[in-house]
Amino acid sequence: MQLSLETSSRLYSKISEELNRRGQTLSSVAYKIPVNLRVLEESINRMSKPAPLTLLDSIARILGQPEGWLYPEYMNDFLCNGKMQWRRIKPFLLRCMDINRTDLVHRVMNRLMDEPQHLPAVFKLAEELFGSGRKTEAVPLYRYVIETEIKQHSERFAVSHYRWFRAEISQGFDLDRYREAAIRFAPHRSRLPEHVQLDALLHLANTYFIIQRWDKVNEMAEEMLSLTLLCVHLESERKERGAREERLFPAERPLVVYYGQSYLLRGNALEKQGRYEEAFAYLGQYRDLSWFDDLDETGRAEVQRLAVFAEANRLNLHILLGRFEYLLDYVEFLNGHADEKIPGLLTIIEAAIRYGENVDDVFPFFKEDVLALMEDSPDKESRGYYSLSFRLNRRIQLLYGLGVYHFQQGLIAEGVDYLLWALRQALASHNEHLAMACAAWFEKYRSMAHDVQKEEFESIMKGVIPDAKMDFRISSGTGSSKRSR
Repeated sequence: MQLSLETSSRLYSKISEELNRRGQTLSSVAYKIPVNLRVLEESINRMSKPAPLTLLDSIARILGQPEGWLYPEYMNDFLCNGKMQWRRIKPFLLRCMDINRTDLVHRVMNRLMDEPQHLPAVFKLAEELFGSGRKTEAVPLYRYVIETEIKQHSERFAVSHYRWFRAEISQGFDLDRYREAAIRFAPHRSRLPEHVQLDALLHLANTYFIIQRWDKVNEMAEEMLSLTLLCVHLESERKERGAREERLFPAERPLVVYYGQSYLLRGNALEKQGRYEEAFAYLGQYRDLSWFDDLDETGRAEVQRLAVFAEANRLNLHILLGRFEYLLDYVEFLNGHADEKIPGLLTIIEAAIRYGENVDDVFPFFKEDVLALMEDSPDKESRGYYSLSFRLNRRIQLLYGLGVYHFQQGLIAEGVDYLLWALRQALASHNEHLAMACAAWFEKYRSMAHDVQKEEFESIMKGVIPDAKMDFRISSGTGSSKRSR
């Protein structure tokens, strides 16, 4: 039996059209599922009661279609046809997320804009998704809350902004996205609950550090210190009262972390600005925090970690000041702390370039680390203490530094190889400043580069402008100065 296209259901019509195209019948589909034919027909053609999503998936599979093939019709027939019901919307959203149909998620959320009564339920689901690690998938829901929330000074509004920010910086390394995420979220940080605000300030400070906004790093670190001291004071008062309730500020980390990081970040920001002597003053503020009250096992581990950072930064600063008599001590320290080896080598290379020092003797200690750096996939998850974004940022800086160092030592071919690696990574992360520097160095030594290296450089640059002639014709023909990436 062939099905008529004159039906009341878009879902029914689409299935009918595909069956007619294939010369098949609905009964053959019902047999393969298996399900009663009348039940199947009523399920896909009755507007009052939606068909189960599992049934739609079975139909799509039998007809050789991808998962979610019938979801747009289902959405129009059963979700967006009249007043929307959350008990139907939620499972549909989750299923769309499972099969990566983000287009349908966005369509549903846009439709919900007209029905703000769903805001509490949407926020609750977003929090559940975020808490289970599905940060990116929760973003459309948080954006709905932000755009629908009438009380823009509410905690829910601020938390939604914060979660969106966290989702953005948890994705691949991209300076443009980090910058935009920080600008968008920063004005809302003070409306967060105190324990969430501590984490927000730490993440903001680290984000500003990556995009090299040293003034903002200092601002966030100072706010974090003030808030940490307030929390410590209030916790102390709670204990003096003999209160038995749980901690007032259940932050992601022990309070000692925010205290120590506030000084660590300010010292590191000074270091990056070349203010080395000033940076020394901050080392003592986080070198030994064993005096901090109420340290549990996690807190004590963080105190030890901060002590390692203090020693690493002490040696760091000596090297950056050109005191190469500390070099062997520094290398010995780095060999005992694997997470610090790449940042440490970057420091050594920076100092060697600045002072014209030959540090070839230390390279054997870092050979395996550099090789792993060249082979490591940028998409791998964060390893050790440092986040993925920090590791990728330092990878690019180190490859660039190694290139410049080898040029300085007269090893042009080796220098070009490192520069080409750095150029690819800089472009991928939208680090335009470093990409331009890499290109400039290559042009300086182009005449001494091998043919293979020249071809690779041309290939990289073609990726930046896939069709330069076409772009030129468009811009010159219309007078437009609009650019697209």
